[in-house]
Amino acid sequence: MLRIARVATKDNEKIEIILKESAKHLSLANLNLTPPELADSPYKLVYKITGNNDPYKEIKEAHIKTALNLYPMLKEMVKKSSDKLLESVKISIMGNAIDLGSTFDSIEIDLNEFLKSNFNLNDFEDLKNAVKNSRNILL
Repeated sequence: MLRIARVATKDNEKIEIILKESAKHLSLANLNLTPPELADSPYKLVYKITGNNDPYKEIKEAHIKTALNLYPMLKEMVKKSSDKLLESVKISIMGNAIDLGSTFDSIEIDLNEFLKSNFNLNDFEDLKNAVKNSRNILL
């Protein structure tokens, strides 16, 4: 909560209120909820206290600009790959790994190293078979 509070405002008094109110909320929270469900109320509190309904707007815009600049290179990587589906999946995973709520403030990561890395859990063959045997795919 400290991170989003600091992104949403530079006002230390508001940040302190956000942290204290979030701690109260979380101390009473249903621990059977998913992390996004648990975060919903504290995030709404941030929006209410700061008046900032989109604290990550500037960061998201910068990430989108970077992603659009990377797109031609990524498209070429897929085009040149011997397994286009696998390369596309890896690129998709990389995109999903960059979560604004996590520790990423920047998407300046070693793209090639990420795409070459071995995945600890790899169900790609199952996915490939599912795609082959599907009539429709919802993206």
